[in-house]
Amino acid sequence: PAIEGLTPDLPLHTLWSQADAARLRAQACPGRHLVVVGGGILGLEAALRAREANLEVTIVERMSRLMPLQFGTDGSTVIQSTLESIGVQVLTDACLVAVGRHGEGVRLTLANREPLQADLMLLAIGAQPNLALARAAGIETDRGICVDGRLRTSAPLVLAAGDAAQMGTMPRCSVRSATIQGRLAGANAAAAAAGTPLQEHDNHEYPVFFKSRELELYAIGKTVSDMLTESRLDDGAQPGRYRAVVKQGAALVGVQMIGTREGFDGLASQLEILRDA
Repeated sequence: PAIEGLTPDLPLHTLWSQADAARLRAQACPGRHLVVVGGGILGLEAALRAREANLEVTIVERMSRLMPLQFGTDGSTVIQSTLESIGVQVLTDACLVAVGRHGEGVRLTLANREPLQADLMLLAIGAQPNLALARAAGIETDRGICVDGRLRTSAPLVLAAGDAAQMGTMPRCSVRSATIQGRLAGANAAAAAAGTPLQEHDNHEYPVFFKSRELELYAIGKTVSDMLTESRLDDGAQPGRYRAVVKQGAALVGVQMIGTREGFDGLASQLEILRDA
């Protein structure tokens, strides 16, 4: 990420492997302050586990709400309230621009807030695909490597899959879909070499599931925008509980639930728009 001052000597962590998790766990002593940069599912889970270990925790999210790709404003508010009820500080609309050493810890400079000091920092903001090889080969790229419905790139007999592949307006991939894409790309590469028909990729979304003692989340499909409307299915009387659907006209295009899975599977099976336009 374009953050000034990122150097190996800082108490900065990422979570890409079991070894990363072990290094963070070794330094996550009770009473220390951890800043989690990123309010997506990885950042939320890390914050919850850190609170279980009796760390002070602050989440810094540059967007206006937590989990913005999965939940609208109302659902994100429920998530934030749940986290705050167990002692997690949440800062939204907070853009990290620079980091530096602060004693044995780290100082975080935010574009529109007071600086933060912490003992540890976790970057949970995802990663950008490395497109250098594809661009050097003259393959069409945008935010990722552009592919068609059969995972073919603009170069003959070259296919792409996983986080680097972009089908539609942006790369969107989970571990499950990356595995499916990888298998299909291999099968289609063999089919292309043999001159046999290629298979079409079913580019539908998979639900996001997360369940812990403190927080339970289920989401699939689209969130609210100017073209979409959100309808709440519960009365909001139970704290930490939220059930809603998102519609485009009469079409069901998203389902969001917090604190319950009641009716989620049935509604998810009715989604009419799952493809990335």
